[in-house]
Amino acid sequence: MKELENQDFLKLEKMDFPFAEFKEFFEKVNYNENHAKYSKQYCRSLTRKAIEHFISFKILDPQSSNSFYIDVAASSSPASKIAKNVYGVEKSFRQDLNYADAEVEKGDVIISNATDIPVESDSVDMITLHNSWEHFESNDDFDFVGESTRILKKGGKVCITPLELSNTTEILTSPMIWYTKFRRLNDTPMFDKNAEIFINEKKMQRQEKTYSVDYLATRLKEYSDKMKFTVYYLADLEDDCEVVTRELGDKNIYPGVLNHLSRYILIGEKL
Repeated sequence: MKELENQDFLKLEKMDFPFAEFKEFFEKVNYNENHAKYSKQYCRSLTRKAIEHFISFKILDPQSSNSFYIDVAASSSPASKIAKNVYGVEKSFRQDLNYADAEVEKGDVIISNATDIPVESDSVDMITLHNSWEHFESNDDFDFVGESTRILKKGGKVCITPLELSNTTEILTSPMIWYTKFRRLNDTPMFDKNAEIFINEKKMQRQEKTYSVDYLATRLKEYSDKMKFTVYYLADLEDDCEVVTRELGDKNIYPGVLNHLSRYILIGEKL
């Protein structure tokens, strides 16, 4: 990780996980009652997803009800509702390419590609992206970073979690679901030409991507004139639920396991 420490546009910061704050957040959100369908859908990974929601909002720190917030590639995530109901953000939207057209009638839905979000330039205060960046195909992951530099206000932030780092840039893909995974994606995936491709049918994903530190830094540098980046490192979180239940003292409240939890979070702040 020393490569990150030597960049003027990209820095690495250790972040101790605030267990007491997370417990308060988890109880206030009350996934089981307020987001029952989501809680049931992700019962085996609810703790991990709750941690990702919590960390995003802790870093973004919503300060005003007038803030403009978008949860990108949201699918069924309740993050936009959490922003509104827990943090008081009135202008809270969820965006996804695969929403049905009828979803727009709900008033808080944006149907678009994450690389071309139909909002005005310099208008958005906060963007989150949970469990999706690693699935963006071709150059869409970094094109989304570029789109964030367009739509964010000066000082606005985008939070990407998890950030999957590895020794090499790799893509795992499951050909058996290429044509059935998403409503609006029914063709062969377009892969990053700089990544090594491996087939793994157990993933059940069109693609799941990890980044080498060198490749991540090289690509983010393309946007360094418009955005500064921070990678936060959660040093005290293990890859299972034991540390969470042990620190919080209740093994019944926190269902799920922390599989796929990344210790790294990428933050971009508009200059």
